[in-house]
Amino acid sequence: MGIVTDNKGAAQADADFDLSFNDGHEIKIIFNCEVLSGCEFKCVGCFVNKMGSNVGSFDRLNNAIDLFNNSGYRVSTINIGPTDIFGSNNVLDLLKDPQFRDALSKVTTIQFVTTLENINMEVIDELNSIPKADGFMYDANVAINPKKFPHGYKDMIENLNLFDDDLNYYLVMNMDNNDETISRVVEFSDIADDEFDTILTLNPSFLRAPKFKVQKHLIDKWKRLGDWVDDAFPSTIIDQAQGGSLELNYTYCNGNFFWTPFVYDIVKIGTEKFKVQDEYDIESWISAKGDNFMSQLAYTENTDSCVGCAHMMKCIDKGVQSYMEHHSITECLFPYPT
Repeated sequence: MGIVTDNKGAAQADADFDLSFNDGHEIKIIFNCEVLSGCEFKCVGCFVNKMGSNVGSFDRLNNAIDLFNNSGYRVSTINIGPTDIFGSNNVLDLLKDPQFRDALSKVTTIQFVTTLENINMEVIDELNSIPKADGFMYDANVAINPKKFPHGYKDMIENLNLFDDDLNYYLVMNMDNNDETISRVVEFSDIADDEFDTILTLNPSFLRAPKFKVQKHLIDKWKRLGDWVDDAFPSTIIDQAQGGSLELNYTYCNGNFFWTPFVYDIVKIGTEKFKVQDEYDIESWISAKGDNFMSQLAYTENTDSCVGCAHMMKCIDKGVQSYMEHHSITECLFPYPT
């Protein structure tokens, strides 16, 4: 089927994208699998490590999915990343791996990112051939080039109809350091809504920068957009549900699983504190978020404005103060209106 009719409306109605407190209060699990290596593109504002990683065993990923599903949770999403799914050099090997295919067949959303500048039909054919769970939908993050958008993008996006299963897409733009790009965010967001029936989201790839001063510089730059955040900021940064109580995010990288806080987006911190210590024990998975609650609450006393802020508990729920404590940050990270 490919792109669903009423793309934005269908996504908002889909169970995997509905993060509200509906009846049942289902807790969804998302696995961000950093398994792709290499990328032929050099997108401005991208800090992704393209050298690849030691993938580890997909038996373990399968076991983790089964553990959650058998313990009253639901693994909804596998994100195949961190590079362009059509631009990596090992994607076909991964999609032919029986254990990885089995893992993909157990979720209701497969998420991936692509510039759509180099469609690989072998990749699409392999994904099409994987058995899908009931209610399945792809979630395609189309990374746009601000210097080219929107010219030619409708034709490029039409290629997503080559997928056999339902597909929702949205547009993604790196939060880079270019003032012209920053100034056009509202314009691009309106075009995404009016002409592409989707939303524009901002990708904080800078959170992957190895030097924290790069992260801090770009956070400071983007949060100055707070003057118009209420009306136009096309991001999930102040969405209470994204990364909140009903969503647990984990990253599978270098053969290890990590609990990932949500700061603008999921943030992998590859230390023992965030590592799942016993992947065969469900308590080891779900306790990380709870165990960090008190330490985050205590750290708010060291910050400039968390205590007394209306958003404090929302940030703790997402793990924001865990990120702040890791980097010894005291100032607010977000463009909240004052």
